[in-house]
Formats: sequence, C-alpha cells, structure tokens
Amino acid sequence: MNSPIVILAVIVLAALLAWVLRSINRGAETAADESGGPGREPAEADPESSDEEEIEVALTSDGEALIPFAGSLRVVLLVDPAQIEEHRDDIAAGVVSLDGEARERLAHARSGATIQVGDFTAMRVRRGRPDVAPWLVETLGRDGDYGFLPFESEEGARAALALIEGAGIVRRPLDEEGRAIPPSPEDFEEGLRRYEQTERELALGDPDEPRPEGWSSRR
Repeated sequence: MNSPIVILAVIVLAALLAWVLRSINRGAETAADESGGPGREPAEADPESSDEEEIEVALTSDGEALIPFAGSLRVVLLVDPAQIEEHRDDIAAGVVSLDGEARERLAHARSGATIQVGDFTAMRVRRGRPDVAPWLVETLGRDGDYGFLPFESEEGARAALALIEGAGIVRRPLDEEGRAIPPSPEDFEEGLRRYEQTERELALGDPDEPRPEGWSSRR
C-alpha cells in the first residue's frame, strides 16, 4: 500500500506538470497573436502614415506646382497649357491636392526647375498687375536679381511663400555680428528696376539673338 507521502508527491508533481503545459500553451497563443497568426485579421495600416495622403501644394497661374523634395522645391508644370481651361478652378484657387504618388512623380520629372537653399535672399507677397497676375510672390536672388511667381489668389501666393520659407530656401546676408539683415522695400524696387531694364533691352534687341543662359520672362 502506498504511503501518504508518496501519494502527495505524485499529486504535486501532476499539478506542476499541468501548470507548465498551460504556460507553454499561453506563450504559443501570444506569439501567434502578435505575428497575425491563423484566425486573426492583419492589422490595418495607419492612414495618417500613408504615403498616399493628399496634401495641398501651391499652383501658379501658369499651371506650375511647387513640390517639396529632398530639402529643395521643384517647380514643375502640372497643367499643360492646352488644358488650362479644364483646370481653371484649381488655378483660380492657387492650391491643388496631390497624393504621394503624384508628388513623387512630379518631383522626379525631367522638366521643371529646382529651387535650392540660398537661391533666394528675400521674398514677399504683393498684389500683381492686370497684365501679369492678381497676386505675386516676389523674390530676390543671390545678387539681388528680381523674380516672381504669379498666382490667381492670395491663398495660393501665401501657400507658396510658406512652402519656400519652410524649406529654408531664403538666406539673408549677415551683418558683422552674424545677424540676418532684413530686406527693405528699396531692395525690391532696385531689383525690379534692373529686371524691367533687362526686359526692355531684350525686347529692343535682335529677336533672333540667343537669350542669356537662365533668362526667363517670368523668373
């Protein structure tokens, strides 16, 4: 006949074995849950982190979009000139929504221009002229040369200004103490005067004469 001590030892051993088996099963179920095992639907992607999320970008009167790209800005034709009327509402608004795929495609387009950090030394939003556009983002280059981006709406012009400033494109000259020297209205007036003078000289010159490298009637 078995002694009480032996019987007790057998009971304790069986209980311990059962506890170990339950622990192993719980561990396996947890691992399967975390890895999306059988019987579980895969976790949905966070829509906020999707590359396809649409954002608004500035759209000029010429149908060019300003696309942030790798610490710079790409100015790329979004609307073909022949399709301007079809996109009149977007151009009138001055902004357009683009998803991640469209932004990536435009950013890598061979055509268009790239605005790099330091290309502009000053910027401002001003009302335009009837022969140009209702609103302008006026810019001054490294040598004080004047340029502008035309917009049909103030919202579009402000959006472009925010994009360019946010990308750190504008770099002001520094004073002797290393502080940025603020631009003055006179800086823009002088830049515009030289710009208009160049326009007149080109208009009066030989129409067949090649334009200077980088010349543009807009920027």
